[in-house]
Amino acid sequence: VVWSLKKEKQQLLPEDLPEHFYVNAWIPQPELIQRPELLCVLTHCGWGGALECMLAGKAVICYAGFGDQTENATLMNARGCGPIVSEPPRSSAKDIQAAVEDVLENQESYSASARKVSQDLHASPGPTAVAERIEDVVKNGMGDMVPKPYHLHGPEGCQIQ
Repeated sequence: VVWSLKKEKQQLLPEDLPEHFYVNAWIPQPELIQRPELLCVLTHCGWGGALECMLAGKAVICYAGFGDQTENATLMNARGCGPIVSEPPRSSAKDIQAAVEDVLENQESYSASARKVSQDLHASPGPTAVAERIEDVVKNGMGDMVPKPYHLHGPEGCQIQ
């Protein structure tokens, strides 16, 4: 277990943590997530960390608290990357333990789904293609980007034909 935890919060931990626990105020998360030994990430699901987990193809335990975290957790869970634990005030140590056990029991399934998400992300055209598409729309209009029967070019705006 590798845990990034602020110094002042580390004082709340028991002194006799098991030997296989490593706790530090700073962890090089992107590099750590890429390691093949890492099987799962317990994440608060902020977009940066969620994207790192998805790009690395890692199973996750989603422990969202607020803001975009809940939406990101729902996205990763819906894609089969891992379970969601209730937001911090409403969850217990038993809830987290159950999620860890779930991931360990279903590691193959969660990991396969996470790898598929990673493959999809790596296959996407990326920001350069998006910028090129935007430039094309500015120069040439929407064209056939909007499927019929929707029409955005009339004086009334968006309408169904």
